[in-house]
Amino acid sequence: MVSIVTLLLLNAKENLASSSRDILNHNLKDLNITLKKFNYPKIALKELQSKNRFVLINGKDLYAAYKGQNGYTQADKKLRSIMALYKLKVTLIAQKAVHIAKMEELKGKKIAFLGEMSLSVTKPVLDALKLSTKGDVLDLNQSIHALKNKEIDILFMLSTDNSPALHQILETTDTHLQSLKSKTITQLIRSSDVYSKAKIPKELDKHINSDIITVGVKMILATSANSDKALVYALTRKILQIFDQLKKRDPLYRNLSRKSALEELAIPQHSQAIKAFNETPDR
Repeated sequence: MVSIVTLLLLNAKENLASSSRDILNHNLKDLNITLKKFNYPKIALKELQSKNRFVLINGKDLYAAYKGQNGYTQADKKLRSIMALYKLKVTLIAQKAVHIAKMEELKGKKIAFLGEMSLSVTKPVLDALKLSTKGDVLDLNQSIHALKNKEIDILFMLSTDNSPALHQILETTDTHLQSLKSKTITQLIRSSDVYSKAKIPKELDKHINSDIITVGVKMILATSANSDKALVYALTRKILQIFDQLKKRDPLYRNLSRKSALEELAIPQHSQAIKAFNETPDR
């Protein structure tokens, strides 16, 4: 059976709401495509070594696997993007007593990461700043416990504006959001194929009075150049045709458009995906 592998954060509700999963399941079932979940980028990308697999993966890991960088020992030049569906934002949650005017001030702070993907995406940012990435990888309950008990100063996570995990952390711990401000990060964004500037709205945190400036990375639907051309074309058309349904049913997709779906794809787009975009009417 052909499968679309959906890479989520540790909490299955963190990214795809049940409503959008239902929409995808319903619309893709005639293509014999089912949804599966993986927590680790490398495991998900291994699926693409088999024909007719589709993975929803963050752009950083997709680019690294394509290039053979950052822990991916062999470049996989057969990887192809199809479209970008939404953006995840690197989110810095600090103890209320901790104020970071610029990212370089993180030196010496005790940090942790919510989930393996948070570490994977945040590591190049911290590396660029010459900051240590030594820190535990925690699940949501462990993260809340560590923050409540002052075991860590900083928690990094990947979130969206409607992230249940982010809301739960801010509501149950004495913490606040901090911006990722640094000339080095600005330079990283300018030179990067995967990172872009992002904002977290101030309404998410009652302790702040301005939007949080941070770094974002797209979640990209990807496959292999070896996948069946007709299947890639059909899948791309199907998803393009349900954009409006996804936007209405799940806030995660509220900024989804044909334009945004083609931005920050990290690696070359599959030829049949390009064809489907060109041949599918804009609704």
